[in-house]
Amino acid sequence: MKFTFDPSSRLIRVRVELSGVYGKHEAWFALDTASTRTCVSVLTLRRMGIDTRGIAQKGKAHGVTMDGSFGMIPLLRLKAIGETWDNPTVAFIELNAASKIHGLLGLDFLRGRILTVDFRRGTVSLKQPSPWRFWRRLR
Repeated sequence: MKFTFDPSSRLIRVRVELSGVYGKHEAWFALDTASTRTCVSVLTLRRMGIDTRGIAQKGKAHGVTMDGSFGMIPLLRLKAIGETWDNPTVAFIELNAASKIHGLLGLDFLRGRILTVDFRRGTVSLKQPSPWRFWRRLR
């Protein structure tokens, strides 16, 4: 399944559905192949009814566009680009409320899948590798 994005934009924004104990929430995430972890903004978690105050900060995050502390929180499900991740533990970070993204879709979600980004057509797709190709390589 292919999803469209604006190839002239600075970010590849993808629609994400987050599920937690208080229900579902849709958000825009940046597809970030430089981020090892999928991150959700604290504001987005608050909108889902999840309060991150009192959850211990796990460490410092350093990136091209931000530096700051992060914590980890479990969710029930994360769906993006046609794929589902059950019981993910994601990082939560402070993102600029004025930004047009509510999180980062990182390598922990992408790993083990085939990501195709077509800038000419403005499409992105993510799929599981074919089991047939995997077994053929083992022979």
